[in-house]
Amino acid sequence: MNTTYAAQRQIILNADPIDTILSEWPFLGKELYLKKHFYHLTNIEDTVINHFKTKIPTMLKFVQAEAERKRKDINQQTRLMDIIKNHSNNKNNYSDLLAVLLCYMAIMKENVELMFIIFEDTCSLDEVQSDDKIISTPVIACLGDIWSNPKCFVFVDKQCLWREPLAVDVAIIIMFVSFYVFNIQYPKELAGILQFLQSSMFGINDEGNKVKKKTSAEKFVSKLLKLMKDYDSYVKKWTC
Repeated sequence: MNTTYAAQRQIILNADPIDTILSEWPFLGKELYLKKHFYHLTNIEDTVINHFKTKIPTMLKFVQAEAERKRKDINQQTRLMDIIKNHSNNKNNYSDLLAVLLCYMAIMKENVELMFIIFEDTCSLDEVQSDDKIISTPVIACLGDIWSNPKCFVFVDKQCLWREPLAVDVAIIIMFVSFYVFNIQYPKELAGILQFLQSSMFGINDEGNKVKKKTSAEKFVSKLLKLMKDYDSYVKKWTC
């Protein structure tokens, strides 16, 4: 990594198209090398996610409580209850994380289709690549039901990073780190959940990291601040 990192950063910061970058550095799209580049870039330890994983059970209980809370917005409450129902019916090694993220997005009223695009499990990767639903910002294409271990592929600038399928939880990480590695700003429609992943999963704050701020301070999502405050209150209530 030390011998190739500078050259990789240079071509990325030149704002070359993603297909040009991957043509020059094809393994940069592979999970292992993309993560190494990200951790080198942000100067954080690759074990930071392990600390986040210990919080997921408490976060899950929090969103379950949020789903049961009466809300004026019926559509939002239905969305939350559907997520919790799907989680209850589909237990696997990533369902807790997925339920937390989807519930957080529902509470902040963010569009899940800008993070996960669902296709039939019979679709080929070439069909997915050419589909108009694929957007330019980093996004996860899921071939099959998102709760049932679908094959996942991460697309950046409408290009598939790597043609080998990923598990849902791995795809979430790769999708997020792609914003940093490829120097892409967060879309405002997903700013809340991406900032949550940034601060909670990876422990990156706006100060002291090696990446330019992805959104200006005035665009920081107030809904996320309220959500995190509610979560802290929940933790204090049930741990005191």
